[in-house]
This record gives sequence, structure tokens and C-alpha cells, in this order.
Amino acid sequence: MDNKVLDLIKTSRDDDAKKCLPTSSPALEKWFVTLEELVQHQEERSKFRYTESMNDYKQTRVLMLVLGALAVALAFAVGFTLLAQ
Repeated sequence: MDNKVLDLIKTSRDDDAKKCLPTSSPALEKWFVTLEELVQHQEERSKFRYTESMNDYKQTRVLMLVLGALAVALAFAVGFTLLAQ
């Protein structure tokens, strides 16, 4: 029975695996609830981190474009100054 449960878990069939385990134990039921809460927390954190990283990416992209434009403008100014003499 344990191997069947492990095989179901490996194939991401958690609900079927839960049905195979005896659920009469309050500790086991509490463990399942805690695991579900952990999964929900991880999903929320992943979404938050994704949003946060996308915001950082956008800010960095704008900063790099501004710095690139400043570098080009400085190059033109130096070039014009050197050629004007």
C-alpha cells in the first residue's frame, strides 16, 4: 500500500493518494491541512515574487535606456567639442 501511495504522489495524483491513506488519525488529517496551507503560501509567494521581479526588470530596463541615451549624448558632446576646435 505504501508503494501505491508513493507512486500516486510521484505522478502528482495527491488526491488519490490521500484516499488510499487511512484518515482516521487526527494527526494525519492535521498534517494534510498544514501541507495544503503550505502549498497555498508557496503559490502566493511565487506570484508575489514574480510580480516583484517583473517590476524590478521594468525599472532596470528604463534605467539602462536612460543611461544609454546619456552615454550617446555625452559622446556626441565630446565629439562635437573636439571637432569644433
